[in-house]
Amino acid sequence: MRPRAAVLRFAIAVTTLAACGATMCADSTFAQAMMLAESGDSRDHQSLARVLTSADGLNQLDSAQARTNQAPHTLRLHDILTALARNRAPSANALLAQLTAATPFTEPGAEETLLIGALALSDPLPQEALAYWRDRSGPNTMQLFLVIDALCENSSGPALSLLAERLASPAYQLQTKTTWLRTSLLPRRDRLTVLAHTEQWIRAERFTPEVERELAKALFDYQPDLWYPPDGLVEAPLLERSSMDALLALIAIGTQLLERGNLGDAEQAVLDTLNRADSIIERRNAA
Repeated sequence: MRPRAAVLRFAIAVTTLAACGATMCADSTFAQAMMLAESGDSRDHQSLARVLTSADGLNQLDSAQARTNQAPHTLRLHDILTALARNRAPSANALLAQLTAATPFTEPGAEETLLIGALALSDPLPQEALAYWRDRSGPNTMQLFLVIDALCENSSGPALSLLAERLASPAYQLQTKTTWLRTSLLPRRDRLTVLAHTEQWIRAERFTPEVERELAKALFDYQPDLWYPPDGLVEAPLLERSSMDALLALIAIGTQLLERGNLGDAEQAVLDTLNRADSIIERRNAA
């Protein structure tokens, strides 16, 4: 047993609100929790689970008032869940899965918001994450847009399959789906998994012509001045920085869309983008 881990497991499991300032206690607990989250030892993650699944443990990290009033990304809990999600130890992944069924992560609030985002960083994606996201991405759920962004950020096959279900469902309005495509899918346009699944969707005719047209616009007709408010700009990945494989995949998608003949006023933008991608490939091959 590693001496540091042994001390940390003991300290984090039995820490109480001792006679110290609230900030000092919170900082101490946070430092210990971060080391546990980054550990590769399953026993450390068991100790961390006792903190994250108890009201006292969460309160020692961030007060109930802070978790209610502060932006979720400013909380100490955000950093701990992020570190845990980036930890590739199986027990870290298992703890994330465990949290999907633990109070208060099952209730509306900062804890739920932060877990939705943290799960997007997990690899492999726990099966429990899909159920958690599915439950929170219904047409009238508060966390719908956060879940859609998490699906795109995770970019795994199961996550993108759930995204396709939502895009294909008539329960969601076209404008809502258009927003997903422009704010969550577009920023990941250079990811091979996203492009591969997009090509499969188009080939299989998963979506209505209207959704397919909006998908084409999002990928090929970037219009930031029209699509986003001044304080909410979403940047599209630059074609010049995309990998050769990504460029070839984008060309394949655009070619399929053109062959389908359903692009309407987006057709010229698709053609222009394909020409740019072809030129980039030619320059690289000539270099």
